This record gives sequence, C-alpha cells and structure tokens, in this order.
Amino acid sequence: MSTSHTIVRTLLGCCLVVALLLFQATASAETLMIEYTGLNISYIGDTITEVGNPDPLTSLVYSVDGVQIGPTLSSDIAVDLSIPGVSGLSASADTTITSATGGTLDLTLPGGKFLKLELGAATVSLFHINVLPTLKLHFALGAADANVLSQSLPGLLGGWLGDDIAVSFSSQVTSGSMTSAAGVVTGFLASGTGEIQGNLVPEPATVALLISGLLACLAFIRRRG
Repeated sequence: MSTSHTIVRTLLGCCLVVALLLFQATASAETLMIEYTGLNISYIGDTITEVGNPDPLTSLVYSVDGVQIGPTLSSDIAVDLSIPGVSGLSASADTTITSATGGTLDLTLPGGKFLKLELGAATVSLFHINVLPTLKLHFALGAADANVLSQSLPGLLGGWLGDDIAVSFSSQVTSGSMTSAAGVVTGFLASGTGEIQGNLVPEPATVALLISGLLACLAFIRRRG
C-alpha cells in the first residue's frame, strides 16, 4: 500500500472520529435547572415586575440532570423581571389567566455571568387559599415563543442553555398588600421562589471547532484524491 493511501485512510479515520464527536455534541442534551429563592415581585395595573431594580436574590443553585453542580450561591445574584398583560385576577375567587407576550427576565450571576430571556405568554394563577393568596406563574416556552437574548453561564456547567425552556415562579402575596376595584385585583406585593429549566447544549465555540476540523479534514482528502 502506498504512503499516500495510508495517509488518506488515516485522515478518513480522523474525520470519522470528528464526525462522531460532532454528532454527540449536537445530539446530546442534559437538563439544566436553575432554582432561586428570595424573589420579590410587585403587581401594579397589569404588569408584574421585580422589587429592587434589580431584586437581590437570597440563594441560587444549579442542577444538571437532577444533580447539584457546585455550591449554593448566596451573593452577587439578582433578577430583573417584567411580565405585561396580566389582568382580570379576581380579588375573591381562584383565577387563571394568560398574560401577554413580550416579557423579559434578566438573571445576574456571580463572576459577571448572566442569562437574559425574552418570555412568551404565561399561565398566571392566583389561588385564595389559607390566609394569604398564592400566586403561581408558569411559562412553557418552546423554540417558537422563547428567545435566549444573551447568556454567559459558568464554565462548570459545560455548555449553554438552549431555547427549549420552562420558567416558573411561586409566590405568596404579602399580608395587607393586595388592592382591588370592582372585584378585580389592582395590585399587590409577593415573595417566593423561581426556577428556569432547559436543555444544556455544548457551547457554540465547541461545535464550531469540531465543524472546522471536519471541513479541514475533508478538504485535505479531496486534494490528496
């Protein structure tokens, strides 16, 4: 067998390895969960926003496929939140409505890291249970109505958050803060927790590097051929 044929066969093997790595990098996705406490929100008119501009959070933890990654964070974490088009919440009966689209959630993370999301419509529920009403919001965000505006996640996670995302909040209305008119809620303060869940995918730079390697390999083989 000639030396040139040996080189080509070796390069073909290298291309196969790169292709397999590229397939694994793009096909495999782990589930990332970001959970945080200390969320303080305000509802005025028809918009839900954070309290504090931004609102300092109490704690935050990352989990990948149900396993906590790193320590529980308690400093340099905050959230900016805006959810428009929340109207028609009953002041006395349990209510579930759908908010408008166009909301935003900006999560500040330690070390200059961050996550900025554009939110679609949310299912907003206000439950009048026990002594204090409970507010629950859930965004089921798919690729068609969710947009990661920008992100820089910690390197320990090993990837970026993809666009298949679920965002939810659970808050208890502060005693005495609810106002209403004609049986409809016009405002309140609440505090609670939030979570963001989505697919953890390889960083774009990693995928780009693998693609570049594969293309270079194929180009060399064509020249040798």
